[in-house]
Amino acid sequence: MQGLRACDVMSVEVAATSPKASVIDAAKLMLERHVSGLPVVDDRCQLVGIISEGDLLRRVEIGTEAECAGSFFSSEIAHEFLKSHGQYVEDVMTTKVASVLLNTPLPEVARLLQLMKLKRVPVTDQGKIVGIVSRADVLRVLVNSVDILPGGVAQ
Repeated sequence: MQGLRACDVMSVEVAATSPKASVIDAAKLMLERHVSGLPVVDDRCQLVGIISEGDLLRRVEIGTEAECAGSFFSSEIAHEFLKSHGQYVEDVMTTKVASVLLNTPLPEVARLLQLMKLKRVPVTDQGKIVGIVSRADVLRVLVNSVDILPGGVAQ
């Protein structure tokens, strides 16, 4: 299992959404695909952001929006208002997205997931998303690397 890279463990069937998609459609896609986040790609399949369950936790529709204290004109308050009231993915998505390349070594991918507290990281090739590595993908490598002795004890 030594020498594994992102391309060796990534999922290639990636559910993604558009910045112009509605927040509700993105949430439905997450639920349908049993994923906690979606890469956001433009019409050229370029990665432009990511939307996760965390981006959708504070919503006016369900009464969980953030309390706005201070001046409405502060950029932080305006940003929180848009995240909780925005109707489109581009309104609520995270635009500063950590990603890795196809040949990124797996230990580096795992370190990134851990240090940045990410659940998934998109894999890109020339800016286009070609896969995604999740925590579960890394765990699969762990499970597949251990020989199990009789009785279920790891060797």
